[in-house]
Amino acid sequence: MFVALLARGHCLPEGVPDVTKNTKTLAVRTLATVTGSSFARLQLTPNLMPGDTVGTLVWRPSETFDVDIGPVFAPAGPAEEAPGDTHADAA
Repeated sequence: MFVALLARGHCLPEGVPDVTKNTKTLAVRTLATVTGSSFARLQLTPNLMPGDTVGTLVWRPSETFDVDIGPVFAPAGPAEEAPGDTHADAA
């Protein structure tokens, strides 16, 4: 992950499902903390909408729209399947 960070690239950590999920999240969160960047986790579900990933406009009582950006814009963040939504469960 550190090499991908230095090369300004992407990294896809893989491992055994449900065993290493917390380990991968902890590793990415630690790397984000050490580098001083933000961390956002994207949970992949069957009903995931585009607004859940990129963000949306929110109407505030002060009669203004604010942009709540989604986890896609965070420099560090894993995309993980929701518990129980794995492909192995469908078989």
